[in-house]
Amino acid sequence: MDNMVKAFILSTLIASQASAKDINQAQALNQLDVDVDYKLSEQSLDNLLAQQVNTVIIEVEDDWGAGTAQRLQSFASNRKNKLISSLGLSKKTLSAISAQTVSSNPASEQGILANADNSIRLKQDYNHLPFMVMEVSTRSALVELLNNNHVYRVHENQLKYPAVTESLPVIKQPVVAKADYTGEGTYVAVIDSGINYLMEPFGCTGMREPEDTCKIVHGRSWRYTTDDPIDPDRPDSIGHGTNVAGIIAAVAPATKFLSYKVFNGGGAPDDWIFDAIDGVIEDKIEKNFDIVAVNLSLGGDSLHSGDCVGSAYDRAFERLMDNGIIPVVSAGNEGELRRVGSPACARHSLTVGASFKQISDNAVFSTCNSGVVTDVDTFTCFSNRSESVEIVAPGSWITAAGITMSGTSQAAPHVSGAVAVLRSPQILADEPPQVAMDIITQSATPMTDVETGLPYRRLDLENAANQALEYKGKSRIFDVGALIPIFSLLLN
Repeated sequence: MDNMVKAFILSTLIASQASAKDINQAQALNQLDVDVDYKLSEQSLDNLLAQQVNTVIIEVEDDWGAGTAQRLQSFASNRKNKLISSLGLSKKTLSAISAQTVSSNPASEQGILANADNSIRLKQDYNHLPFMVMEVSTRSALVELLNNNHVYRVHENQLKYPAVTESLPVIKQPVVAKADYTGEGTYVAVIDSGINYLMEPFGCTGMREPEDTCKIVHGRSWRYTTDDPIDPDRPDSIGHGTNVAGIIAAVAPATKFLSYKVFNGGGAPDDWIFDAIDGVIEDKIEKNFDIVAVNLSLGGDSLHSGDCVGSAYDRAFERLMDNGIIPVVSAGNEGELRRVGSPACARHSLTVGASFKQISDNAVFSTCNSGVVTDVDTFTCFSNRSESVEIVAPGSWITAAGITMSGTSQAAPHVSGAVAVLRSPQILADEPPQVAMDIITQSATPMTDVETGLPYRRLDLENAANQALEYKGKSRIFDVGALIPIFSLLLN
């Protein structure tokens, strides 16, 4: 249904703009319907109206009435469907149109596209997300878009940036790996700056070679010169995605990777990231990769004190979860005590804050100073935190794939690796993704933020694995190492 309503919205918007003249901000506000405020925030509306040309993300309804469907059937029957096919709609949207049968052809539908001007242009459509990206070049076109009954929400196309293995004992990974729970049979998608497959953790000597050891099995790239994010000439120019994937490989040594390159040293707009998310879903469905998690170590400038209900990422993450894929998102590095960035504020995901991997006499980072650290279960000074942060993991000076970085970007892949371990065929592969999410958060070690007094939880992979095994009626992991201090006491 998403793709059918996309086609109808596009056709009606283009028709309404064929002869419209542009208007100023005051006129635009007067022409907006009274209930438009639920479609976007007041700040977003002000931002859009302040500019004549905008790129916006349209979110469509999941369900729409029979009347609209009947009109679309008529629309699909006449020559206009030949014109719409050249506008960049996804194959599923076009399929939704061509699948309709014709019963009538109302006069009101005649010539919808015949006199279309250039005030609305479709830039991007998606196969699996209820979004369209459109360039709107007049305020009158923006008003028509906002007043359209089948446009559920309108979002600004904001920029996101990368949120820049000694940590494994902190989360008790070695005990779990020794019991042979390593993420075998799972795949993790990494939306980032690409992955340098030649680095040691990935077992590759060439692109996807040798097949029996190379862990980077698939890749896509958006808007940059390389068609392949694991291109040997430019696999990862900034190292961020390589470090992130290296952390996941350390936590879940047997998992394999799909790389979705959206960064190349600068920011990436939301529509590129949605394109990558759409690709993740497509690759799971069409290519049969058992993707269990997607790591998003990225964020934008907007900060939120709670869940950002109504965010486009809400719907995108919901679609990922519907397809059995858990979005794992970094909380951001602004050092906010009660706010996180976007998409960390979105629901249907695991949002990860950053703690320490070791104690320190003077923990200094590029943007702040944590001072003396006497407990690893302490937030780093750069980590955002709020009620949206479900789990905390080490994010200070994490070395992986030959690169050392600090940030919530490095905390998130610890959790993505944990998801891969828990959702392997050995443990929770046949359970809904929410089961693994609940176990990861509920089994974590309690910690208190010393600056706010608020309670949080730090990832404990051993506890998580044991709870998951008990959930499936299997035996817990037996840690022989834990008995050594007891034997020492008895011998003494």
